[in-house]
Amino acid sequence: VLPAVGLIGICLMARLRGLAIPVVAASIINPATTDPAIMTNPFRDNAQREEFLTKPRLAILITNDDPGAPIGVPVWFEWTGTKVQMFAGKETPKINRIKRDPHASVLVTNAVEEREAWVAFDGPIDVRDEGGIELATRLADRYWDLGNEQRRTVLSSWQQTPESFCLLTLKPERIRV
Repeated sequence: VLPAVGLIGICLMARLRGLAIPVVAASIINPATTDPAIMTNPFRDNAQREEFLTKPRLAILITNDDPGAPIGVPVWFEWTGTKVQMFAGKETPKINRIKRDPHASVLVTNAVEEREAWVAFDGPIDVRDEGGIELATRLADRYWDLGNEQRRTVLSSWQQTPESFCLLTLKPERIRV
């Protein structure tokens, strides 16, 4: 018996590759308890969702590759209450993909030790030349221990070339939980 996440992952990968998978059981079983896994919205209200999004979490930015295959990469993010902001190097593959097709998803998930929870934002991404390094600087304090000399050195090197960063903004057309 595969763990629930393993079974979901196999089915998702197969679907992305256009394969048909025979489903043996109608429900996913939690192997720890042999009870059906219940996947419900863990947020009682929007305030709980907002609190979840204020904690430092990596997000997965999912963009479309040339042949249409999704590609996910981890990113730092900031949720303002109306938009997701991220930064990137201007000459990175993810920026090239976004320029070809701005439709994307940003998936924010729970930490391993937390109860299962996630929020997905779907919509087009706007890329701007200004604002990327400012966001990177603000988020570095949130995601990194800037008491660490190596981290401070990396941030300082980024700040020396602000023109090499861009700001990514996704105003969600849909928010899923």
